[in-house]
Amino acid sequence: MHKLNPITKSLWLALALTGGTFSQDLLAAETTGTDTTGNSSEPALKTVTVTAQHREETLQEVPVAVSAVQGTSLVTDGVRNMGDITTFIPNASAKNPDGDGRPRWYIRGLGTGDTGAATVFPVGIYADDVYLNAPIAGGGPLFDLERIEILRGPQGTLYGKNTTAGAVNVISKKPTFDTDGYGTLGIGSKSERILNGAIGGALVDDRLAARLSLYSEERDGFQKNLTDDHTYGDVDKKAVRLQFLARLNPDLDALLKIHARNTRATAATARCRWAVTTTSATSGPTDATSPSTSTRMPSSITTVRP
Repeated sequence: MHKLNPITKSLWLALALTGGTFSQDLLAAETTGTDTTGNSSEPALKTVTVTAQHREETLQEVPVAVSAVQGTSLVTDGVRNMGDITTFIPNASAKNPDGDGRPRWYIRGLGTGDTGAATVFPVGIYADDVYLNAPIAGGGPLFDLERIEILRGPQGTLYGKNTTAGAVNVISKKPTFDTDGYGTLGIGSKSERILNGAIGGALVDDRLAARLSLYSEERDGFQKNLTDDHTYGDVDKKAVRLQFLARLNPDLDALLKIHARNTRATAATARCRWAVTTTSATSGPTDATSPSTSTRMPSSITTVRP
């Protein structure tokens, strides 16, 4: 017959007492029904409402792999373009060495480096539920937004094709019948100037509301071409959004949005540390000392050692 030594007996007794105490505490909690979430001293998660499934749901309850960034956080953290937003989103990237006007979206490693006008991205970009079918259409400045939702793919069931890697939903801040607005002014190196603001309110009480949003960003170039003294990397962005909200009845609203933007920028170029004499008969500019304009990327370039 196997006997328990005194140490083993003490251990079993301690476990039995602990288990009984835990059961009593659990039973008491179920009986009293105490809710600690209502205690103001207890930390609680902030409720974030998203429309990832085309209906309003809380971020904690939606059964989709989605990340959301609120519009107030975008202003506070200085987020101005798609490349900046991915700083707060895991498994996502939208950087482009050619400039932020054509973001190259990757979610969970899926994406494409081609930013041509006819390129079909595996990441769908939506502005207020409207699909943007060109990369350059999704490269505008981010301003006066309610939130941005990044859904990890595939999302073809809800968002259709071109969402194998996921979808990005940009939601603008809508007009309300309460007067509100904001304005920010930023300055930086290279004569950088950023103006961002919005104002809105009721035009007709409980019937018609409007909201006007403006964005301006200017910056001088930071890379100089020693051949022609031209600078690259400059930025000149202008954008405006005008919205009208009509309340037709208590259950039906009509929204009209007018959005326009103009972006003029040059990308940073590669730096040549040494040069060798080469020639090529391919199309496109091949002379480094002569300015030229082309719509095609040259496969080679003629260079001369100084």
